[in-house]
Amino acid sequence: MGELISKFALELSKVPNFNYQILYKLHPLECERWREMYPWLINANIKILDDSKTSLYNLFSESEIQVGVASTAVYEGLAFGLKTYILDVPGSEYFQPLIDAGQALKVGSAEEFINHLSYSAKSITPDIDYIFARDGVRLTLEFINGILKRLSSESKNS
Repeated sequence: MGELISKFALELSKVPNFNYQILYKLHPLECERWREMYPWLINANIKILDDSKTSLYNLFSESEIQVGVASTAVYEGLAFGLKTYILDVPGSEYFQPLIDAGQALKVGSAEEFINHLSYSAKSITPDIDYIFARDGVRLTLEFINGILKRLSSESKNS
């Protein structure tokens, strides 16, 4: 997965007049070996974040857009209101419900990504309430209590 998204970032970094800084946050398991794994990133115009000190939440709070693949971080970025793009690679099918709901767009290339950024009609505005329930702790406890009541009722009837 990392190889595909790193090559997407490289492709994007070569687009003339691209007015965004590309930050590439490595998975913790990639940090020590990324130069061997992704040598094409070494001299690319991409800021590689290869330490555990850089908080993902700080990055989200300072960002406008995220591109992701098969990571729960995609949902976390949506909670920060980030316009979200899913790279069309194996694993992206897990995000199809988000794409179908208009919470994210699937892109297959840097060119397609740039085209989506260029047209305001394709703009994504995440709906946090669609993804995350308000008062989640209370709702979770009510759900669990409902299950316990059903189990208790079933055991009394057996």
